[in-house]
Amino acid sequence: ILPLADPVAERAGALFAAAGNYSGADISVAALLAELAPPNDPGLPFALQWLANMEGADTTLLSAAALSREQATASNGDANFHILDGYDRLLAFMADGLALRLASPVEHVRWEPGRVAVELAGGAQLDARSAIITVPLGVLKAGRPAFAPALPPAKQRAIAAIAMGHVAKLILWFERSFWPDFSALSTDGRVATWWPVESAATPTLMGYTGGPAALTLTALGEQAAIATGLDELTKLFGVDARGACLGGRLTAWSHDPWSLGAYSYSPVGMGDARARLAEPVADTLFFAGEATVTNGHLATVHGAIESGQRAAHELLAAMPARR
Repeated sequence: ILPLADPVAERAGALFAAAGNYSGADISVAALLAELAPPNDPGLPFALQWLANMEGADTTLLSAAALSREQATASNGDANFHILDGYDRLLAFMADGLALRLASPVEHVRWEPGRVAVELAGGAQLDARSAIITVPLGVLKAGRPAFAPALPPAKQRAIAAIAMGHVAKLILWFERSFWPDFSALSTDGRVATWWPVESAATPTLMGYTGGPAALTLTALGEQAAIATGLDELTKLFGVDARGACLGGRLTAWSHDPWSLGAYSYSPVGMGDARARLAEPVADTLFFAGEATVTNGHLATVHGAIESGQRAAHELLAAMPARR
């Protein structure tokens, strides 16, 4: 474990900052850092790992120009907030008074200007004048739901151009806290980052890995991933983490059929695909979700909420024109 003042940590921080302040041609983050550091630079793998974690991205594809632009335009700050009783509390608050239909997968969206027919698994159909599509990018990339007629070519190109990132979280709870006080630490292991979950009633550590490494960790399976995490914690802290462990879980959105990834990132050559994905189709299909965000708040819950508000306003503004 390196202190922040360690030369390797300082070097990694400098390379990380350079990627976030880049203003040149559209090249990948990996290519940019290769220009700034020799292959044997000890800070290079950590800087690449931090960027992969933060973006859930393959750094050989992640655009340095887009990353810098997104960081410059974001206004949300650096803090993260934990909803103590789970995200469903937020959803329940926002959906108060609405009639929700859960466990109803949409298989087909049949549409024409001013009319939408949504066909659900099991054969039920919902009819409306318009629809807001909030399907995660990974699912859209997989061709679900099916649209008839197909989405316009520009929309399909936008879906193809934006990249879907990958994240795996490994949560482990213990009978006692065997670790020193820390906020977060990065490692060179399979589990890239650890932090203590301060709000948990039981001593808990959260492991986090983003980018292609998340797929590698996920491929181990839950039990092997837990064993790997415990072995790495034992080496990090010099204690028998396995003997103190009460249990664990592995969460990997890339294998979730309703998301097929964690959140989007901007690859080299993406251009204005996010704006194109956000554009309504025939004032009938409207699009929301973090992948449609253009103000730097992509890959965030608040960005997704903002996009939903934007799409709702677009729909309401289009209604008089249809009448």
